[in-house]
Amino acid sequence: MIIGTVPYKVAEINESDSAPEVDVVPVSKPEVDVVPVSKKEKSSFLYIGEGETQTAKCLLTFQNRYLSHTFDEATELLCKLYNENTTPDFIIVDKPLVEKEFANFVLWLHSNKWSFILPVLYNETVLNEDELSRLRELSLADDIVDVQEFCNQLQQKAELIRNSKTKSESKEKNLIEETEGQMLTRTPFWKRVFDIVISLSAILLLSPLLLVIAIVVKATSRGPVIYKSKRAGRGFRVFTFFKFRTMYPNADKFLDEYANLNVYEEGKNGGSFVKLKHDPRVTKFGSFLRKTSLDELPQLFNVLKGDMSIVGNRPLPLYEAATLITNDYSARFIAPAGMTGLWQVTKRGMEDMSAQERIELDINYAKEQSFALDFSILVRTPRALFQKSED
Repeated sequence: MIIGTVPYKVAEINESDSAPEVDVVPVSKPEVDVVPVSKKEKSSFLYIGEGETQTAKCLLTFQNRYLSHTFDEATELLCKLYNENTTPDFIIVDKPLVEKEFANFVLWLHSNKWSFILPVLYNETVLNEDELSRLRELSLADDIVDVQEFCNQLQQKAELIRNSKTKSESKEKNLIEETEGQMLTRTPFWKRVFDIVISLSAILLLSPLLLVIAIVVKATSRGPVIYKSKRAGRGFRVFTFFKFRTMYPNADKFLDEYANLNVYEEGKNGGSFVKLKHDPRVTKFGSFLRKTSLDELPQLFNVLKGDMSIVGNRPLPLYEAATLITNDYSARFIAPAGMTGLWQVTKRGMEDMSAQERIELDINYAKEQSFALDFSILVRTPRALFQKSED
């Protein structure tokens, strides 16, 4: 890590095709070395990239700068700086677009009130035409600029963006402040008691079935019995999500190969969710578990822990959640994550369901959640459980 006017040199790294799993909780003792900035004579920024582009020349015009190679490094560094009561004024991303990695990083920024206001500027010159088009479509970066050409204007541009974020009364900013400060601690008493009673009773009652399913999963395919992944729930909070494994090992690495099977393919039903029709990565027993929704049973432990509720909005993979944080759709995260919800009992199994319709159902539940609505959803859930679905 280099700060000040020391020559810039970056070691070689290997890019990962898969998205990094980034927790929302700040790291208390990160491994990244950093020299504290005692005095800011000019605007400071965090640079994320390889350092082999022409953009590196622009760095010398700034008095204070923090350098990182990867988004994981950047996350650790930002946490360290925050713990030392200092943060950069903006962030420059100077590397080819890897959607999942960048989306997860932006989601992490969005999940912390102190990092939410940091402007993210993406260097246009490192992107090919497809990447540039996709980045503009995702709207995850605050601006896309030719960093070298507009180097002298970066500080003013970042200040405008930062002031806009700071003063904004947008729904997404209000949502973050409310969920962090109030909503997460004001879960209705009846709902939490209901969740504990139902989940604990179900675990005890279904324990023989859980054991049988675990044995069959282990006997029919290689890999762990339980599939774990990071999901975003209420207020964009990230937790470890449990399911019985229904796919072959390393199935996530082959997702791009089967993108044409996505029910929510871009240009048809929207692009915020991923749901493959006749997913070839699913095992035979896994297909049975999915059709009967028995693969969802381990989420009872998520409910018991308080990560989820019995009724709520489905917790989303981080990449999907990140596509919903910069527009009106963020209202869906007011509601807790749930095993079942409004969209499951009204649209599940229907091939013509669009991403827009699903999000609207989530938002409706978030705004209207009540005991009566939860009870109505629970009554309708058994029928929905046995509808064919690949979710």
